[in-house]
Amino acid sequence: MALGMLDGSEGVRRLAGAAQDNTDCVVALLLLPSSVHGQQQKFRTVPHDLQVLEGSEAMMRCEVANVAGAVQWTKDGFALGFSAVIPGYPRYSVLGDRKQGVYNLRISNASTHDDAEYQCQVGPARLNSAIRANAKLTVISPPASIEIKGYSHNSKVEVRENQDLTLKCIVANAKPEAQIVWYRGNVEYKPDKRDDKVEETMPKRFTTTSSLKLKPGPDDDYTEYTCQAKHKALSPDMPMRATVQLSVLYPPGPPYIEGYSSGDTLRRGQLVELMCRSRGGNPPAQLIWYKNGSQIRMAYRTSGRLSENIYSFTAEAGDNKARFRCEASNVMSQTPLKAEVDLSVLFAPAQVTVTGPTEARVGDVVPLTCSTAPSNPPAEIKWMVAGRQVRNATSKTTVSSEGGWTTSSNITTTVEPNKRSLVVICHGLNMQLTENVVATHTINVLYGLAVLQQKNATNGLAMAKQKNASDSFAVVTEMVDDIPGIGAPSSKTAKRTSPKKGKKALPTDLMRYRMWQEHRQRLLEVVSDLDNRPPGILAVRKTGVNSLSDNAVSFMARTRENIQMLVAISQTQRTHGAIDPFRYEQPYVMSAVPGIISNLERLDVENKEFGKRIAEITGEVDSGLNADTRTGKKDNKLSASPVSFFLPEEALAKYKPFNIKIPSTDKERRQVFRPRIYFDICLKDVRPLGQIVVQLYTEAAPVVVLQLVKSCMCNMNNKFHIKRLFPNLWLEVEMPVENNTQLQRPLEYDGKVIDHGASSYVLSFSKDYLQGFNDHLSFSLSFKPLSVANGSRIGFGRVVKNSKIFDCLQSYGTKNGTLSRGIVFTGCGVL
Repeated sequence: MALGMLDGSEGVRRLAGAAQDNTDCVVALLLLPSSVHGQQQKFRTVPHDLQVLEGSEAMMRCEVANVAGAVQWTKDGFALGFSAVIPGYPRYSVLGDRKQGVYNLRISNASTHDDAEYQCQVGPARLNSAIRANAKLTVISPPASIEIKGYSHNSKVEVRENQDLTLKCIVANAKPEAQIVWYRGNVEYKPDKRDDKVEETMPKRFTTTSSLKLKPGPDDDYTEYTCQAKHKALSPDMPMRATVQLSVLYPPGPPYIEGYSSGDTLRRGQLVELMCRSRGGNPPAQLIWYKNGSQIRMAYRTSGRLSENIYSFTAEAGDNKARFRCEASNVMSQTPLKAEVDLSVLFAPAQVTVTGPTEARVGDVVPLTCSTAPSNPPAEIKWMVAGRQVRNATSKTTVSSEGGWTTSSNITTTVEPNKRSLVVICHGLNMQLTENVVATHTINVLYGLAVLQQKNATNGLAMAKQKNASDSFAVVTEMVDDIPGIGAPSSKTAKRTSPKKGKKALPTDLMRYRMWQEHRQRLLEVVSDLDNRPPGILAVRKTGVNSLSDNAVSFMARTRENIQMLVAISQTQRTHGAIDPFRYEQPYVMSAVPGIISNLERLDVENKEFGKRIAEITGEVDSGLNADTRTGKKDNKLSASPVSFFLPEEALAKYKPFNIKIPSTDKERRQVFRPRIYFDICLKDVRPLGQIVVQLYTEAAPVVVLQLVKSCMCNMNNKFHIKRLFPNLWLEVEMPVENNTQLQRPLEYDGKVIDHGASSYVLSFSKDYLQGFNDHLSFSLSFKPLSVANGSRIGFGRVVKNSKIFDCLQSYGTKNGTLSRGIVFTGCGVL
């Protein structure tokens, strides 16, 4: 309004001035800071240093707020460009949204070449200054390998006692360098002197070595030394280890003898078992028995580091004071170690011998000697002469060269009249053994006539008949000199009875003698009125001729039957039961009882089948009875409760720290901790052998049990193969393992779940596989309790049904483990 009232020139001038002022204001507004009219670009998320495992994906995050300029990444100062796809770097890409200001750099399959410093750059634009943010990417790589130089994993290192040994552990090609930790057994081993070195063997890769110097002793035998690599790229659950076991050669311990101690006594005929044992020593001690310096037994057996040699014999007299020596030695022994024992054997004399004359005349003094065979302790001699004990008899004891003592005793006795013989008895008594040995000696008593006959036989004289009475009288007088009751005539009687000249009268004594002879002759000719003939016995009954004939017939019949049975058994063994060689014709039976029994059994079977069919019939009419009433089921309250499932607390305790939900019902617990699987076993191309049921123990080896259950659920019976079979010991089964499974990693186990020495038919695998199975799951099944397997094998299952099948299987094994016939698994499953 005001301008309008000015004149034309003045208005123009003023308008020009106003326009100039407006231009200055616009320039001033443009030169003001952007904060006056907008916000400056800045980082909303700044890249941070990142560490990734080689082969994984790396994501470098970069987010910009109020982005105005162009955004790009640089690697160690080299610009990667503004495109989302970076040329020349196929593994690099920029992920994000410009509207949201997200520019994340993704690096797939990271390698050590990607190890660099990266920068997220935002260029200037519209009064926005450039901004930059740096971040370092570190690619780590686990060790490529670990080894103890010169030894494979789980190998044995044989070294002599107190010999210097160096174990060198090498952890190769790690980034950054790995650390090495040594273990002795399961305890970390920190020696005073240890030599560790780190070398860069490849660009950005380092190899670490650690040398351990040892001087092993007997305590290091069976000890495991393990070197473990510690690295950022290794999971604590999957340690990288190399282990060796030392086998230290050292002398055995001194032997000791059991079964007999000094001071003990044995009896002849007693069974003796001398046990020589030696503990320690590598290799185990060789034990040899000696008797009196002569070798008697060399066979011995070992169990671990225990050696044992048992010598069994029956004690004899020759073993008394015998020295038994046991020697123990091995390759490390300079001289054998010895243990000795001297036996003391008690034995009675084997016999008693009486020596002396066997004939004597009345009144003769007869010397007798009784001697015993060797005995221990010395025997005591007792005499009995004519039924009377001889007292105060002297005896003498001497040491026998055969062992023990011999005893001898001498006595004299006088031959008494009125006896035809004299019986002498000698007793050899051993009071400690309460044994008595007896010997008898008989002395025949010689009277006058016998003496004369003996003298004539000795001198070669013949008695001639005398014609006159005087000569006969002289002969008879000498003959009857010692006859009881007759005696020799006195000189007076001889003179009185001597015949006179011209007379031939016989002496009175001679008449008596003739009468005595006639009387003896009559006694010899006496015939008894009693029938003293032996009774008559039938020869057939005595000799058994008829029974012999019957026995021969029955023997031949049994022989024919046995031959037929042996032929049938032989055919069965050759065909392995593929055909049935036996004949089952119904024998002709006279009695009707077997037929009646057979009919009753058949009717019983038919009734049971008929009853089953009736029970399955359901009527269309509602009878008011439910199915439980018809089938006879009882109320649940009255039925017995099932046996609760018991699981040791120590089996559950190991899972509590991991917050694993344990099943609450018994049925679920059985399925998880005590699954049961079965295998159908068949003799290849011949016949089935049967089905076995295996009880598995999950806490013993969870991964192995899981693999078996999965295989059986999928009926993968064709993957189980019997590789070796040792009769009366075990069989080995293998199953292929797929790559990258839990079985190829270190296994969780509990070796105390199953006692190998208390159970037969135990499924187990060796501790050598605790670091994982390579390409096959290998386990064994024992045929008998094997206590030696405790500590060296992990038992995880046991056959609980139809274990008798293995008695048949063992016949197809050999000493070297190869199978004589093919055995296959035709089916498997989970019960």
